[in-house]
Amino acid sequence: MEEAVAAFKEALKERTPERSPKDWATTQSDLGSALQSIGEQDSGTEKFSEAVSAFREALRVWTRETFPLEWAKTNNDMAIVLQMLATREEDGQQRLEEAIATYREALKERDRKTTPLEWAATKHNLGVALWKLGELRDDTETLKEAVTAFRDALLIRTRERVPLQWAASKYGLALPLISIGERLADSASLLEATTNLQEALEERTPVRVPLQWGLTMMNLGKAFTLLGMRENGTAKLEKAVIIYRKG
Repeated sequence: MEEAVAAFKEALKERTPERSPKDWATTQSDLGSALQSIGEQDSGTEKFSEAVSAFREALRVWTRETFPLEWAKTNNDMAIVLQMLATREEDGQQRLEEAIATYREALKERDRKTTPLEWAATKHNLGVALWKLGELRDDTETLKEAVTAFRDALLIRTRERVPLQWAASKYGLALPLISIGERLADSASLLEATTNLQEALEERTPVRVPLQWGLTMMNLGKAFTLLGMRENGTAKLEKAVIIYRKG
């Protein structure tokens, strides 16, 4: 991937925004994606920051007025990197807020009717960012916004159409529901979370996607534990123990 980055940078010496704007913007976007891939392999922030800069450069050409779909895709891709930066910088909240604003920009052109799968992907990504921000802020309203975003994604991400993406959004939906249930002592939210997690496990199997299966089992155990702490009996706690042992 380092070779790809070098090749893209070399190409940009010839592809200028004045001489060949579309080729230049495409190369900037490709450079951003390559830098993101490298950044995912290390623990620093430099490559992610460079990726954001490359996407911003691409947006000089991919304007909403002239290239609306490319503009939306680049905003979505940039928001993903901003969200990754949030996990590595001290002020993660600021980066998450920036990512959320950027996802919302992308949704101005990614709509349910004309680009349904892309719309759903951005809604899912938005849900993840809102959930993380709600956790940081300890803010129930932001967590509820995350729930809404995941529900929107699931309007398109059906099991029949995209089974693993459906499972991912089912899992995503459960996370803010667990957070809300824990904060508000809301058993209904926790029960809904267990339902979504159990449905996600229909596609997230230990053979097919072992890491995702393990994370789903861990959160299912957490949801049943929280439910069990609010009930007189031990059935939910016993179920949590069984799940933790399996996971």
